[in-house]
Amino acid sequence: MMTAFFAAQAKASARRPPSPLDPIAPPPRPGSSHANLIVKFPLPTPAAETQRFLEDFRRLKGIDVVGSCAALSACAITPGILTHLPIARMMELTGLLEGQALIMQVFGKEWSASLEHLRLLDAHN
Repeated sequence: MMTAFFAAQAKASARRPPSPLDPIAPPPRPGSSHANLIVKFPLPTPAAETQRFLEDFRRLKGIDVVGSCAALSACAITPGILTHLPIARMMELTGLLEGQALIMQVFGKEWSASLEHLRLLDAHN
């Protein structure tokens, strides 16, 4: 009897449209043709990562904070850890408005994932 219940649940959930509360699909695996690549070749060296991130942020989001590279670097803030930085601190270091700082955090996460994906691809070639 329980098996019929689970079968009915699976059938019903297969027909319903996706909900905003559904879990988010996992990021594409390395080598997937669906990977959303933000970073382009040539890849930045670790020392040039923050500068390149800020240049890509300006180019793709239209928000220019390239001048804050030294402040971020002095605090060892890299694109991959921006989501762990309090918004107020990010605003202090960059001069961004709150919404712009949030955009920068989201972009930092996407940019870092793109960079890691390309580094994996580059290592296999």
